[in-house]
Amino acid sequence: MKIALIRQKYSSHGGAERYLQQLIDGLLQEGHEVHLFANVWQEQKGVIFHQVKMIKGFSFIKALSFAYFVKKALAKERFDLVHSLERTIGQDIYRAGDGCHKEWLKQRRRINPWRLTMFDCINPLHLALLWLEKRLYHYPDTKYIIANSARGKQEIINLYYYPAEKIEVIYNGVDLQRFHPRLRTEYRQKIRRQLGIDDQTFVMLWVGSGFRRKGMKYLLEALDTLWTEGNKSWFLLVAGKDKIKKYQDKIKDKEWRRQVIFPGPQKEVGQYYGAADVYILPSIYEPFANTCLEALACGLPVITSAINGASEILTAQTGSIIDNPVDIRQIADRIKHWQEVERLKTAVSAGRVLAEKYSIQQNVQKTIAVYRKTITNVTPGNHRI
Repeated sequence: MKIALIRQKYSSHGGAERYLQQLIDGLLQEGHEVHLFANVWQEQKGVIFHQVKMIKGFSFIKALSFAYFVKKALAKERFDLVHSLERTIGQDIYRAGDGCHKEWLKQRRRINPWRLTMFDCINPLHLALLWLEKRLYHYPDTKYIIANSARGKQEIINLYYYPAEKIEVIYNGVDLQRFHPRLRTEYRQKIRRQLGIDDQTFVMLWVGSGFRRKGMKYLLEALDTLWTEGNKSWFLLVAGKDKIKKYQDKIKDKEWRRQVIFPGPQKEVGQYYGAADVYILPSIYEPFANTCLEALACGLPVITSAINGASEILTAQTGSIIDNPVDIRQIADRIKHWQEVERLKTAVSAGRVLAEKYSIQQNVQKTIAVYRKTITNVTPGNHRI
């Protein structure tokens, strides 16, 4: 197949970008011709790259102009299938990896003061994304949707009335070679020594950007609760990109401030999975955090919120679910649950076994199956591109 993939830009710490790179590798190994349409991307062997223009300036202008120019670029050539990971126009398949913007705005209202909620209603970026989202969910212009969780599928049905039979749920895949329990043997002592943490101390890990959406504020408040209750033997490592100083300032007067370490985004994040005991991500909104699969593959139990699609695959042996991500008591209790040494030992093998059900190879095969189904349902001579 001659396949066109769409993603606006490359980010070395972005989960969607890691997913796309793995998908591309899988498609190339299958012998497909892969074209990538993006504004900025890193060079990848075997991929035919098409740079898409984008008007610089305000974020809403970037979003709208990219959608416009990518449609023009696609029209210059015929493809068997166009698969977009962005809110664009002219794709056969859209992977809703970023979830529904409409749902995210709804969840924001839970944590925002009313002034910000009012501003959201007139913010040009939100209006632009909502327009694009509504347009791409118009069937049959977009023939199939790939959702990465059952919850995500239901959101699309509820908010946009897209036909349920045209939405395929394909959970994210993980690189089982790169993320493995052996990282604990290789890096636990090394990274802990660098950070001044002894081998017996309970270490939580957070990976990713978007601290506000992923509930950093409430996690820090939960840590304060633990400390005031006398639970002081822990560290939190935050391997992510955001306004770090803002969160450092929030805890600057706390006795435990030095037990929260912000090493920033890590190219070799596996070292930090190897150093940690548990992975935590109490997101306010999260379609499916691929970092949860990475953690499981490394043998770490996962603490995350019910709104994270990754929570759908967790078992009692592999993690804990936070029903309400703004409930400080619940976050603190979930952390305490995993501070038991024997429970952590059991989680290593259980997490790995669970992750092995979600290999990137399996994800690619399921995605290709949707490609074939889409092409079969396209009337000859009636392809948009």
